[in-house]
Amino acid sequence: MTALVLSSSGEWIQPQSAVFLPFKLGPAFFLASYDNVYTDGCSGLYCASDKAFAVMHLPDMGHQVRDFKVFTWGLTDWGNLPHKHSSPSFKCGGHEWNISLFPLGNIPKSQQVVSLYLQRVSGKDSAADNDACAQFALVVTSVKDRSNFIVLRSNHRFNGVDSDWGFTKFCQQDDLLKPRQGHSGPIVEEEVEVIAYVRVMEDPTGFLWFHDFQNYDSKKATGCVGLKNQGATSYLNSVLQVLFSLRDFRKAVFQIPTQSPVESRRVSLGLQRVFYMMQVSNEVVSTKELTSAFGWTALDSMIANDATEFQRVLMDKLEGEMKGTKLENTIVRLFVGEMRNFIHSGEVGFESSRIEEYSSIDLKVNGLGSLQESLEDYIKAQPLAGELASRAGARKGLVFNSFPPVLDLRLKRFRYDIEKDSMVKIFDRHEFPFQIDLSEFLDKKADQSQSWVYILHGVIMHSGDINQGYNYAYVKPEESASWLKFDDDRVIPITDSEVQRDGFGTGNFDAGTHTAYILTYVRQCTLGQVLAPLTEEDVPHHLKIWYEQERTQAEAKKRALEEAKNSLIVATSDSFKTHVGFDVASFDDKEGQPSQSLPTFKISIEETFTAFRSRVATHLDLQQDRMRLWVMVNRQNKTTRPDAIIQDNEPTLTMGSIRANFCRSSDVLRLYLAVVPAGSKPTQTPGFIFIYLKHFDPLTQTLHGVGTLNVARNSKVLEVKSWITRRMSWDPVRPISIYEVKQSHFICCSLTQPVLQEVKPGLIEEISQQLSFAQCELQDGDILCFQAVPSGAQIRALETIGLLSNAKQFYEFMHSSPVAFQEFLQARVKITFRQKSALASLEFTLLFDKKQSYDMMREKVGEILNHDPARLRFTGTDPISYKSKDVIAASSHPSIANMIWPHWSDTSPTIILFEKM
Repeated sequence: MTALVLSSSGEWIQPQSAVFLPFKLGPAFFLASYDNVYTDGCSGLYCASDKAFAVMHLPDMGHQVRDFKVFTWGLTDWGNLPHKHSSPSFKCGGHEWNISLFPLGNIPKSQQVVSLYLQRVSGKDSAADNDACAQFALVVTSVKDRSNFIVLRSNHRFNGVDSDWGFTKFCQQDDLLKPRQGHSGPIVEEEVEVIAYVRVMEDPTGFLWFHDFQNYDSKKATGCVGLKNQGATSYLNSVLQVLFSLRDFRKAVFQIPTQSPVESRRVSLGLQRVFYMMQVSNEVVSTKELTSAFGWTALDSMIANDATEFQRVLMDKLEGEMKGTKLENTIVRLFVGEMRNFIHSGEVGFESSRIEEYSSIDLKVNGLGSLQESLEDYIKAQPLAGELASRAGARKGLVFNSFPPVLDLRLKRFRYDIEKDSMVKIFDRHEFPFQIDLSEFLDKKADQSQSWVYILHGVIMHSGDINQGYNYAYVKPEESASWLKFDDDRVIPITDSEVQRDGFGTGNFDAGTHTAYILTYVRQCTLGQVLAPLTEEDVPHHLKIWYEQERTQAEAKKRALEEAKNSLIVATSDSFKTHVGFDVASFDDKEGQPSQSLPTFKISIEETFTAFRSRVATHLDLQQDRMRLWVMVNRQNKTTRPDAIIQDNEPTLTMGSIRANFCRSSDVLRLYLAVVPAGSKPTQTPGFIFIYLKHFDPLTQTLHGVGTLNVARNSKVLEVKSWITRRMSWDPVRPISIYEVKQSHFICCSLTQPVLQEVKPGLIEEISQQLSFAQCELQDGDILCFQAVPSGAQIRALETIGLLSNAKQFYEFMHSSPVAFQEFLQARVKITFRQKSALASLEFTLLFDKKQSYDMMREKVGEILNHDPARLRFTGTDPISYKSKDVIAASSHPSIANMIWPHWSDTSPTIILFEKM
C-alpha cells in the first residue's frame, strides 16, 4: 500500500516513509501527535484534521476565504428531540450562525427523512451589502465510531430573505438509526454529533452567488445593459457584447455612412442602432434591428447557430459595406494578422513558403491542457506524407509574421466522432492565462520593436452539449476593470477566479458543462487605442435623432399601456366569427397595443359589476338577462380563452376585485360576451363545457366562426356532428372532420445542425368523434374546427393550383409563415358565378389564384356545371349594383387578375354572370 499525507495547511505531500494508523479517525478528530492524513489505499480517506477534512469535502472554489470555523454540536436522547431543534450560536466571518435540525424531517406528512440547515441568526433585516457568502458542509457523525458519518455540502448567499440554507432531505431516518454497511453500529446511539464546517468568502463584486434578480438593474450595477434573446440568439448576443466593448471597432461602425440608408448598408445601419442603444439605454436592448437587416424571420431567430460562424458572416458583411469609404481597411487593421506556411527539406536545403492572412486561429483542445500547448501544437512542423518526402526529410509547418491588435483564438470544442457518426463536444479541461507573451510564436525576422504581450479581454462561453446549449460572454471593458458576465438580458460583475473556473472546464460533462469557446486577446501596447473612450462627436447625428424618436414612441406606448390598465376589452360572437387565428379574437395589434377593433370600456376599481354590465348592455343593445360574461386568461400555449363566468349574485362585486382575482397588474382585463337563448339562466350548467366551433371551407380557403355550444363533458364528440349538419344545411351522412385548435411552442435546436422541433406534434389535431369531450381533455373556451371531407378528386384539384385541402394545413401555414400566409390569401380571389337567365337561380362560389388564366377558370366552371367549357360565356357585373355589363373576352384578359380588375375588392363580392351556349 501507498500513503498520501495532507498537511493542516491543505497541501498533499508524498512522504519518504509513512506510518499507518491502526484505526480510522472521524471527520472532526484532531490528532495532536500528527498533522497528517492517511489513506488505506482501499477505502479512501477516513481521518483528517478540521482543515484537512474541509479540504476534502469543501473543494477550493477560487474565492478568497475571510474566515473558517468548525462548530460541533453534541446531542443525546435523539428520539425525544423536538420537531425543530436549534444549536447554540457561533460566530464566523463577522456573522452569527447556528444549525437547525428537524429529526423527523421538514416535509409535511413525512417522517422518513432528516432535514438539516445552516442558519444565519444575526442580521435578518440587514441590507444586501451585509450579505454573507458561505461555503459549508454539515456532518452527522457517531461519537463511538468516527468513521461512521454522513456529510453534505453546499454554498449560499445568506441575506435577510434567505437566512437559512441546507438539506430538506439530508438523509433517511434509517441511515442514522440502523447499522450501516461496514460499521458495527448505527450513527445515532447514546450520543451523536452534528458538525458545521463553514467558510465565509470575500465578496469583491457584491454579487457572488447572487440569485434574486427580481429587481436587479444591470445598468446601475455594472454600467452596461444586456440584450434580449429572440428565442435562440444567445450566440449572437455574446458576439455583439464582445465587439461592442472594443471601442475602436464600435467607433468605426458608427462612422459607416448610413444617413441615407441604401440596401447595400442595411447591416451597418442595424448594427449602428443596436450599438447606440447599448451605449445610451438604461434597459435591455432588442437586436431585431440587426436580425431584420440580415433578412431573418422570427423562425430564423428560433434556430441556434454557431457563434464563430455568425461572427464571420457579420465581419464579411461589414467589410463589404465599408468598401469605398474611408473605413475600407478597418477590419484588416483590427482583426487580421499574417502567417507564413512553409515546406522545408533538411537534406537538400530546399524551402518554399506562402504568406497568408488570417482573422482567427482555430486551436486544438483535445488532449492539450493549456493555451500554451495548443499554440505550440499549432505551429509544430509535421513530416510530409509520401515516400520521396520521407526520404528527403521534408517537413511542413507555419510561423506567424504578425498578430493583429485584436486576436481571436477559437477553441475547437466540437469534432466529428467516427464511432458515433455525429458531432460531439470536447469537455477536456483547457487552461488559458489572463496575459500571454506571443513573441515565441513569431518568425525571427518579425518586428520586435514593441511588446507582443496580449491581455485577455473577452471570453465567449458555451454551456451544454452539442445538441442543446447556449452562449454567454465574459468581458473586461478596461484593463483595470472587473470582469462582467453578459448572459443575454442580464449583466453581473464576477471575479477573475470565476472566469477561469468556468472557462477552463472540468473535463467531465456531468460535473460541469461550461467551457470557453472563443478567447479575445488585445495587444497590450494597443489597449489605449482599441479601448479608447468614445466622444459625443463619434456618434452620427442621425442616430441620435432616431433614438429620440424611438424613445418618444416607446414612452407614448408605455403611457397607452398604463391607460389600458384602466380599460376593459370585450370580445363578442361577432368578433369570433370574423377572426382568423388561434384565439377567439385579436386582442392586440402588431405593436402589442390593445386592439381598437373590439369594444373597449373605461372602468374604475370601485364600479360594481352590476353597473358595468348595465353599461355594456346599453352600448351593445342587449338584454341583461341574456348576457353571460366570461373572464379571459392567457394559457400556457399562448392562446387567450374564456376561463370563468362572472357570477352576478353579489351586488357588491366590484371591477377592482375581478381584476385582482383574474388578471395580472400589467395586463388589460379581457371579457367574452356570450348571448344565451331567451329564458336561459346566465350561468354554466354543472357538468357542461362551453366550446367554440369554426368552419374551414377548402373550396374557398376561408375560416370563420359559426357559433358556440354548451355540451355535456361526458357526451361524445360525435354528438356535435348533428348540430353542424343542421347549422350548415348539410346531408347528415356527409363525412366531417373535427379538429381541436391549439397552439405550440418551439424548443432550442442543435448547435451545428439546427432542426426545429415542436413540443406538440401539430398546431391542431384531428380528434376521434367516438371519444367523449372529457377523454379529449377539452375544457371551457376550447375551439373545435370542422370541415366537410373533400373527395380525392377535389383534393387533387386543390393541390394542382396550390390550395390547402384541410384545416390542419391551413393552421400550420398560418402559424409557421405569417407573412407568406397573408400573401397566399391576397393572391386568391373568390368569384360567385350566377346564371344570367332571369328565370334561373343557380349560383355557386369558387376560389381562384389570380394568376390563373381565363381558360382555367372556364374549365373549372364547366366541370361544376357538367357542360362543355368552350360553350360558356361570361359577363362582368357592376361592383355596386351587380347589373350585367360587357361580355368578358378571353383574348383581352390573359389572367383572372386582369379580368376582374378594377371591379374586385376585399370588401365586396366579385360576381360574374354565366350562360350556356
